[in-house]
Amino acid sequence: MALIKVKTGGVDDTTNLGRRNLTMNGAMQVAQRGTSFAAASSGDYKLDRWRDYIGEGTWTVSQDSDSPDGFDKSLKYLVTSAVGSPNSAVHVTTGIEGLDVQHLQWGTANAKNVTISFWVKGSVTGRYNIEFDMSDTNSATFSQIVSYNINTANTWEYKTVKIIGNTSSALIGTNARGIGLNWWISAAGQFVTGTTDPADGTWSSSGGHDNSVRGYGMGAMVGTTNATWQITGVQMEVGDTATPFEHRPYAEELQLCKRYYQLVESASGMSANTTVAQFNVPFSVEMRSAPTVSISDVNGVTCARITDHAYTDYTVTSGATIVISNVSKYGSRTQIGGFTGLTQGRFVGFLPGGSYSSFMRFDAEL
Repeated sequence: MALIKVKTGGVDDTTNLGRRNLTMNGAMQVAQRGTSFAAASSGDYKLDRWRDYIGEGTWTVSQDSDSPDGFDKSLKYLVTSAVGSPNSAVHVTTGIEGLDVQHLQWGTANAKNVTISFWVKGSVTGRYNIEFDMSDTNSATFSQIVSYNINTANTWEYKTVKIIGNTSSALIGTNARGIGLNWWISAAGQFVTGTTDPADGTWSSSGGHDNSVRGYGMGAMVGTTNATWQITGVQMEVGDTATPFEHRPYAEELQLCKRYYQLVESASGMSANTTVAQFNVPFSVEMRSAPTVSISDVNGVTCARITDHAYTDYTVTSGATIVISNVSKYGSRTQIGGFTGLTQGRFVGFLPGGSYSSFMRFDAEL
């Protein structure tokens, strides 16, 4: 059968018109952990799939409704307590599994370039860097640095940058972090002492770029109280051309994010003894790996026991504990201790919503 090549009017026939965006939650809509983080802790995930390094200063990180046309949310960083003599860095990152980027063919002569596009808004104009890192099949890390400018303060601007495919090193092919995109927000001290601009389209040697050039050309936003930086519409796609942002349905984006993090507000099980309740939790999607388990409010865990066809509530008031968690990437049998008055072998239910504030949290992030 002969193949017929169809060219779409106005779109180059080399453009990938299928699933294009390799990043998740680029529109900043999914926020399972919360929507505002005052005095934000470094290293924590804020919005789904986005975490940060905060080297200094006090920041409020939030999901904000201020956004460019076509979007309704952004990720916002606000300096709430400035540093008089900045000496460190702040950046926000998202990671991609090695399993999801094998089609880039890095490590071969056919290595494909990728284009990153996004909307950004900041109160401090000037140069900002994006550090793109990769892990190869030998667990070595390489990086490539590109830059963009915020030209007009407090104005949404559309940016595109290109990453040259790595012909020398192949991407790791597991569920570990294969690629990382790191937006540098503030840089000072050891991160700005280098004299050679690293944004030259080349890959670093093994180990990534030296600290001295990672913030090259940047300023220390952390030195200005109420300074802001916001981002949304993040897309990474194969090729040299940025295409319009791929808006996936919210329900689909949420399910993609649940591979890495899930909240559970209700589960069934039985009491193991008078103080411990055991709950069976099948995950809604297969997680990336066996997750860690925690409780969102250790003083608000409530379970119900059926007695004579009626529910009796038992609430932990002095701090619930995870006793044993038999967890795989498919589900969990989680035992929670700290109750009083349970009867061994009786049905119990982990209660949802309403006045009950606690959730089970399952975390398999990169």
